[in-house]
Amino acid sequence: MLLYRLIIIFVLLFSNIGTTQMDNNILAIMSTSQEIIIYQNGTETEINTNNEYYTRITSELLALSNSCRECPAFGVALHNETVEAMKDGLWIEFKFDRNISHNEMPFEALLIQVVGEYTGFNIIRKYDDKYEGRCFYVDLLDTDLSSLESLLKSII
Repeated sequence: MLLYRLIIIFVLLFSNIGTTQMDNNILAIMSTSQEIIIYQNGTETEINTNNEYYTRITSELLALSNSCRECPAFGVALHNETVEAMKDGLWIEFKFDRNISHNEMPFEALLIQVVGEYTGFNIIRKYDDKYEGRCFYVDLLDTDLSSLESLLKSII
């Protein structure tokens, strides 16, 4: 039974058969955040909606959303481990002014580790001030995060 489930998940992740574009996919939702925070090796850069970089980042997200699909996530976030991991590398967080629910999973902020060559990534949910619980997973079809990574590095 476990092998059967793994085969189904593998097929869903690596085939375009039966996928649909969602009008409100998670990347489109992220582009409506109230604030963006970029973390680079433990330092923070805050970007609000009035900042010119906000528009550039959200435009990049919307471009990525044109060639992506959400998949079942294998990742589950643990708060302490996530906070520790954020001390290294490049991360971006999208904060909302209220709790939002997508696929019956609530959040107040969403966090991504940005690594240019990644063609898929977990989106970690922050809820009740903790990065805990199930994640979202986005599979980028025919692209990667390199343009987002370059943009973020040019901002900080």
